[in-house]
Amino acid sequence: MPKKSEDNRHVGFLEIGHAFNLVDDVRQSTKCKPFVEAWHNLDQGSLKNSARQQALDLMKTSIDDVVTNLNSPTSTWNSILAGSYDWVSATIDITAPDEVLFGDFKAWLSKAREKTRIGAPKRKFTKKDFQKWSDYQVLAYLDLSIWAFVDGMTITNYLMGEALFPHEKEIDPTEKIRQTVSPLAKRLVSTEIIYSLAAQEHAEKLEKPR
Repeated sequence: MPKKSEDNRHVGFLEIGHAFNLVDDVRQSTKCKPFVEAWHNLDQGSLKNSARQQALDLMKTSIDDVVTNLNSPTSTWNSILAGSYDWVSATIDITAPDEVLFGDFKAWLSKAREKTRIGAPKRKFTKKDFQKWSDYQVLAYLDLSIWAFVDGMTITNYLMGEALFPHEKEIDPTEKIRQTVSPLAKRLVSTEIIYSLAAQEHAEKLEKPR
């Protein structure tokens, strides 16, 4: 994954290691075979007239539209398009006027967010959000849930409620977990929230005086 340096905020150049990963994904995919063959034939100069034009047109296909379902479930592009990767690549004509680039980038960004299913943060998280997660023992709920999953166990909502809120005798522990804690936990570990928190942390670091 491209490194986010402290001075480039959330935009950076495509690193060579990332490019090699993408090349490997493309070469190993049977779905990409026609594109690899077309590129090879163009490179060798073995195509003429309409066949050459057809290959050139094929080379203009967006890589996002080609490799959304590569053979390997752990491929770089599968990760990107499944929303578990926070960087995508783009080509930019830096000879174009800024106002044109800004407009084109905004349109491209909308499509990239749709493909990756990573939306822009709707708002900044505040101390009130963190306090709510703390009051409802969301991290403790996640810890116990992961522990139970790893050990092949099941913790009922009632037992979870009793463990997390032992002194709240006036509430129904089952309903508190089902209606409040569990939904909060699922929301907290969603891709949208994880990336929003990471982006907010990065922005706050940049705002601190050096």
